Amino acid sequence: MALATLTKTGRAAIALAISSRPLHLAWGSGDPAWDADGATLPSLVDSTALLNELGRRTPRTSASWSPTRRAASSSPCPPAPKARCRRPATGS
Repeated sequence: MALATLTKTGRAAIALAISSRPLHLAWGSGDPAWDADGATLPSLVDSTALLNELGRRTPRTSASWSPTRRAASSSPCPPAPKARCRRPATGS
């Protein structure tokens, strides 16, 4: 098995490519029947709609997060339900 290593410049190039394209996010809670024991999950590969849609958003800004700049949390955003990501402090 081959192991791919992505360098900092490679990650930066991917981030730049992604940030230069429009991003549309949508999320839903799904079908409650999927939570049943032994439930067979459908293939959603060709799916174009959400079940029980909760929200949609198109981000207006993009920012990066570095684990070397993190505080006590290992996540870029606080775990609060309505938390918003903040840009990392510069100059550190």
